[in-house]
This record gives sequence, structure tokens and C-alpha cells, in this order.
Amino acid sequence: MKTSYILDVDGTFANCYYSLKEAAAHVRAQIEAPSTPEGKGSAISRYKKMWPLSDAKPTDPVLAKHRREMLEAADLVPEIQETACSLYHQGTALALVSNQRAKVVSRLLRDLAMDIFFEFIYGADVVGAPGPDPAMIHQAMTDLRVRREEVLLVGDSVMDIDMARAAGIRVALVTSANTRSHCASGGPDYVLDAWPQLLGLKL
Repeated sequence: MKTSYILDVDGTFANCYYSLKEAAAHVRAQIEAPSTPEGKGSAISRYKKMWPLSDAKPTDPVLAKHRREMLEAADLVPEIQETACSLYHQGTALALVSNQRAKVVSRLLRDLAMDIFFEFIYGADVVGAPGPDPAMIHQAMTDLRVRREEVLLVGDSVMDIDMARAAGIRVALVTSANTRSHCASGGPDYVLDAWPQLLGLKL
């Protein structure tokens, strides 16, 4: 039985977390700026005025800034390119999921010269539900034409574990020493210190 792999993006595939931190700091600095005679009212009122978004969700400015930062400066995690290339040449089916918009992730893959390795790319906007909802996993399994026992989700957080469990599939975490114990407590099937270890798993 050949296993298909579904990969998470932020932190697992590319170093994107720093851009979310920078985006949050950027927006926080804007809304916590001292009031001016021209800008009276609550922080949220000023916040909405600065970013006139259609639904005015408080997180939208952060995510918009994050997407720009990610596209401009994200880089690949160590050894992911070599590992993905090996899996690809073995004929392994690869798909990618993200709570980012699919268009953003597709551009990121192209910019990092990694788009050739993935058959399908899913964002929360494609299925209408972000992780840990399993909708993206279910769609990937349908498009890859694989059964649950033929799929392994590779991620780096407890949310990835929850998403895999909700979809009824196995999960491996590629994680740093700082997050290993926390993530391991969530019950992944495999915990890896580096991407090449994925090639040696007995699935």
C-alpha cells in the first residue's frame, strides 16, 4: 500500500510564523496609537476606519499583513525541498493544505519553486472551513482518490493533530525541540525531528 502525504504550510513547510508575529505587532501598534483630534473613539472604531473591510473582522488586517509578509520573505524549512523531491520521484502523491487562501499558498509555492511537487493545493476558502475542521482533508482524499488508511498528514501543531483525528487519518509532526513535548502530548502517530526522517517511516 502506497501512502499519500498531505502537508500543512505554516511552520511545517515554510517559515511563516514570524510574519504572523510581525503582522500582529504592526496592527497592534496602529490601533494602540494615541488618539488624535481627528481620530476620536474606541480603538476598534479607529481600527475599522483604517482598514475599511467589508466584514470588518478584527483579525482581517492582521491576516492581510501576514499574507504580504509571507509572500515577500517566507523561506523553506530545512531539507523540505530534498524530501519533497524524493517523494515526488518515488511516485508519491502530495497535496498541501493551509488556513491561508489557496491563491496565496499557490503563489508561495511558485515563488519557492515547489509547485511542481504538489498535485493539489487547498486553502480554507476552497472548502469554506479552516482547520481543525477536516473539510480540506476530505477534499484532498477525494481528489487524490485514496482511502483514509492510505493518507498521512504532516504538520507541526496540535491543531494539525486535531484535524487529522477528525478526518480519521494518521498524522506525523515535524517539530522543533521547543514544541516537541507540547505537540507530542496531543498524540501524533509519529514525531520527527527533521524532514528526511519522513522517508524512513515504516507506514
